[in-house]
Amino acid sequence: MRRVNSTQQHEKLDEIKQELKAENLVKAIAAKLKQPLEKIYNEITAKVFIEYSYLYLCFKAVVNKEVDLLKLGLAPPLAEELKTAILEKFRPPKFIIKGEIVLHTYASDGVEKVKSVLHQVELVSPMIHLAYLGAGRFQLTIEDIAYKPAEKNLAAVERVLNEFNDKLSTATFEREKTA
Repeated sequence: MRRVNSTQQHEKLDEIKQELKAENLVKAIAAKLKQPLEKIYNEITAKVFIEYSYLYLCFKAVVNKEVDLLKLGLAPPLAEELKTAILEKFRPPKFIIKGEIVLHTYASDGVEKVKSVLHQVELVSPMIHLAYLGAGRFQLTIEDIAYKPAEKNLAAVERVLNEFNDKLSTATFEREKTA
């Protein structure tokens, strides 16, 4: 470890942590199926190590829907149990954008206009969640697995809000600062 730079050292330590996490998941599966750990571990690794150098790499591929454990050659009950446990333990990272929408209108049909624009915002993407904060303020949360799709959804929301603006109505969006 002394001969490598700090980045390589951190990467290797992260690999070790991820592999330990994967091995602990296999231990939990063995306990749940009431079978010896060594038997379950050998059954899984015999199939996984053909294509992957580490268990956690295979598990991440399962999370990303790049590999099917049945097609890899695992027995159906073990494959199903393992897939369920993997999806619980190894969740894909999420990118979250939060902000506050403020809507003001003096139009005679103002309530309907506000409802309409909020409905249009929700239709932009299923990854968008709105919460009422009071007095024309709404919390906007966009959750996505990648940065670019989340930003694209935010741009679409801002276009919808700009269409709301006229002589009697204003819509503003203020993005929450992340640390």
